[in-house]
Amino acid sequence: MLWSENAVQSAWVDAEAEFARQRGVYLPVLIEDVTLPPPYNRIQTARLVNWKGNTNDPAFQSLVADIRRIIKTAPTGPEQTRSVKASQRSAEFRAEELYQENLYNESLLEYVDLEGTPFHERLNWNVTPGINVLLGRNGYGKTLLLRSLLALLQYDDQIAFQTVGKGSATISILRKGREEKIRFSDQFFDEEGAIGKLPVLAIPDTRFINRSVTTLSPVTDEALGSDDRADLARMGAWHFLTERPYEGLLQSFFVRTVSGLF
Repeated sequence: MLWSENAVQSAWVDAEAEFARQRGVYLPVLIEDVTLPPPYNRIQTARLVNWKGNTNDPAFQSLVADIRRIIKTAPTGPEQTRSVKASQRSAEFRAEELYQENLYNESLLEYVDLEGTPFHERLNWNVTPGINVLLGRNGYGKTLLLRSLLALLQYDDQIAFQTVGKGSATISILRKGREEKIRFSDQFFDEEGAIGKLPVLAIPDTRFINRSVTTLSPVTDEALGSDDRADLARMGAWHFLTERPYEGLLQSFFVRTVSGLF
């Protein structure tokens, strides 16, 4: 794993490093002077920051020796594959279990706290029951704040990393008469106290709806990209978070709803 400034900022690199670490084949190398995020900053890392291509360089020779050691000792075979897949299935099952529980329980958003994020150095929002109105000029971060909020409520690692970055975020949820928290810090969600994905309907700017369309027409699953995207409880925030068109989702939802009435 070659760590550079761009690599540190990449959510994809972070995911690949974590996957390698879980498999026991993580071998980090600094090619630029950067500060690594947790947990990688606690792992011994080779340095090739000033390496000029000399294969006799002691640092390079040490790296080659480490690579040989990893190749010899890395877990292999079907047992390792089964272990990784079992771990993934377990995480997916738990996430789905929490989501299904959230579908049938009322959740009340109480407050949002952001600190050290790319746009909001310090922000506290005590959310009031009912309607909340955000006012501000263009470019003041209203949409970014909503994307940050939705990414946290959806446990979306990639968007949360984009909006919260190296900062921290906390959302307080009142559920079953008990306060629970969604926490994101050090570029990771707090999984130990995870609440699970909450059903959210987020409609982007309605100015971009084609208002000349006055009829309902079926939208194929291929056009939507996934059956789930017609499920507003599960995917109602997906289009807002990914900044994708959502007219097809609404058409599909209304067609299926009307069809179910007859």
